[in-house]
Amino acid sequence: SWVAYYLTPNEEYKDKGGRLSFKEDPDLKDMSINQAPVESKTFSETMNRGHNCPSRAMSWSKDVQKYTYYMSNVAPQDGNFNQHSWEMLEENVFKWITTKNLSVYIITGVIFSDRRRPVRLDDNIGKPNYFFKVMCDGVNKESVGFYGENNNGGPQTGILRTVSEVSEKLGLNLIDNKCNIDNINKTHWWD
Repeated sequence: SWVAYYLTPNEEYKDKGGRLSFKEDPDLKDMSINQAPVESKTFSETMNRGHNCPSRAMSWSKDVQKYTYYMSNVAPQDGNFNQHSWEMLEENVFKWITTKNLSVYIITGVIFSDRRRPVRLDDNIGKPNYFFKVMCDGVNKESVGFYGENNNGGPQTGILRTVSEVSEKLGLNLIDNKCNIDNINKTHWWD
């Protein structure tokens, strides 16, 4: 449902980009845990393999980047949402890290409105209703959160939210209050 990662300016300055091939997560396969099939009919131009931890974020090392292409890091993401609103949010994260020259803790994942009865796609894959991202600048004790509806565009994705608001939507505490989760210092982040 979510992944946590830490990004530094030094890593993001080494961004090499590039795409790799999607693969099953071998650890989950060894534990006999079902994964979405790599070649499922679910994934197309309409419904993409949405990365939780973005491939670009880990492109500073091809050895690390390959893990972002495991199916354990993927959820069905509306193609328009993935390639527009969500991509713009991820781009803002990269720019913020390199412009501010600060490291950031990030948690990214999905939210189901009803986890027991999600909308099912081909191969019985559950379609999340939302994607979320929360960030904590541990040096300045500032945090911000985002979520976007997994539909044709997710127009509310760019709205800066408190981490508390995203946590409430998810029904899970994401970051402790040491990172000022109940407030947003808008001048610290971006417009």
